[in-house]
Amino acid sequence: MYIITIYLFMFNCMNHSNFRVTTKGVEKQMDQNEFNELTKLLLEQLPLGLVVTDSLGDIVYVNNTAEKIRRIDRQKLIGKNIQQCHPKGAQERMNHAVENLKNNPEIHYKRMVEDTVNNQFYMNNYASIFDKQKQFKGMVVLTEDITEKRKLEQEQAKFAQIQNETINNIKIQYHNLLVTSLESISAMLEAKDRYTQDHSKHVCQIALRLYEHK
Repeated sequence: MYIITIYLFMFNCMNHSNFRVTTKGVEKQMDQNEFNELTKLLLEQLPLGLVVTDSLGDIVYVNNTAEKIRRIDRQKLIGKNIQQCHPKGAQERMNHAVENLKNNPEIHYKRMVEDTVNNQFYMNNYASIFDKQKQFKGMVVLTEDITEKRKLEQEQAKFAQIQNETINNIKIQYHNLLVTSLESISAMLEAKDRYTQDHSKHVCQIALRLYEHK
C-alpha cells in the first residue's frame, strides 16, 4: 500500500504550480515541468505495473512495468473501459468491486492471476483515487509479479506433503514392526509356559490398543 500512497501523493501534487525541496540544508524551488518529468520517470520505473482509469472506468495510463508483467500493449488498452479487460464471467464481480471503490476510499481489493500460457503469477491490487473534495476521480490497478514467490510456496507445500507422507509411512512401518514383535514375544512365552496360553495374546492386544490411541 505504500506504493499507492506515493502515487496518490504525486497525482494530487500535479495540481500545484511549484514545489520546494530541501537538499543538504539548501532549499530550492522545482517548477511544474521539472516535477512533471520526475513524476513521469517515477511512474514508468516503478517496480510495479500501473494501470489508471478515469471516473468512468476508461483506461488513461499504463506504465512500462505493467506491459512487461502482464504482457500487454498499452496502445491497445488506452481508451478501453476496464470492464473490457475482464471475461464476461468476472464482469459482475468487477462491477460490484468498482461500486465499492467509488463509495469507499479506504478499501482496496487484491486478486491473484495465474497466466497458464506464460507460466506466470501476478497480483492485482485495485484502489480508488479521490480528490481533496472526496470526489471519485478514477481507479488504479497495481500489478506485482509474484511468479518466483508463488513457485517457492508451491515447492514448500510439495516438500511439506512429501515430509508428511514420509512420516506417516515411518509410523506405519513402526506400527507393523511393533505388532510383529509383540506377536513373536507372546508366541515365545506361550511356547514356554502353557499356562499363559491366550493370556499373553490378550495382553499384547491391550498394549496395541493403548499404543494406537496414544
